[in-house]
Amino acid sequence: MQPPISTTTTTTNAAPPLLRVTAADHISMTVRDLDETLAFYGGVFGLTIEGIEEYRAGRTGIVTLRVSDSFVLHVRPDADAARPVDNDNGYDHLCLAIAGIAPDTLLTYLRDNDVEIEGGTVLRDGARGDGTAIYLNDPDGYRVELTCYP
Repeated sequence: MQPPISTTTTTTNAAPPLLRVTAADHISMTVRDLDETLAFYGGVFGLTIEGIEEYRAGRTGIVTLRVSDSFVLHVRPDADAARPVDNDNGYDHLCLAIAGIAPDTLLTYLRDNDVEIEGGTVLRDGARGDGTAIYLNDPDGYRVELTCYP
């Protein structure tokens, strides 16, 4: 029988863990309309689309949208998938850090591209500290947070 997992942390003489998480790698989403999803994430957000030729040729079931060198979004088309996402399944949102644009300018850009926004800008605490966030839903109802850090 395994001992119970401790919920307290200590910093004195702690043995290194056997498993060390170093970063998030990807998130995988089911989408109804691949072209609409690619236009949204590739067009509006400027993410690089990878694997579209392989998908269209039937060699793979997913298309990849590259966020950075170390993080991607995998999208799996399923025209019959129920949407919007039911948050009862535990998913709340995907947060993407945005650089090179002021929050108010980003808000205007999104509205100019017909992206429906949940309210306006809000201050949120993220992995890099406080940032200004904008919430929206992608074409399949997935909630997305865009955060601009100072």
